[in-house]
Amino acid sequence: MKRPTPENLHHPDHRFLYDHDVVELHNPDKANFTHLMYETRLRQVLEAVDRYAEGKLVLDAGCAQGNRSLALAEEGYRVVAMDLRPSYLRYLLAKVRTGRSTLGSSIGRTLSLRSRQL
Repeated sequence: MKRPTPENLHHPDHRFLYDHDVVELHNPDKANFTHLMYETRLRQVLEAVDRYAEGKLVLDAGCAQGNRSLALAEEGYRVVAMDLRPSYLRYLLAKVRTGRSTLGSSIGRTLSLRSRQL
């Protein structure tokens, strides 16, 4: 999962989410407590979805910067990402453009994601 380049982030929400991505996912200090807790929670969510989801369609309500949505899409799930803040979904779109997932459709405050065929 890649993050957008900071030079292309003009909305304050995007910079806020980018900073969280740096600390939580892309932290160079892999022993950082925040990074370890975030990675643990993300892994637990992915394992729960693998275990309990029926089919390959998942709703990520309150997706924020979309890390769970993108991780699930990269694992082959079709994900509908929802957030009340359209600016958060636009940040997720910027991440989609730099990563391995594709945008299926967007309607209002939801996005549909799936993995790109490699």
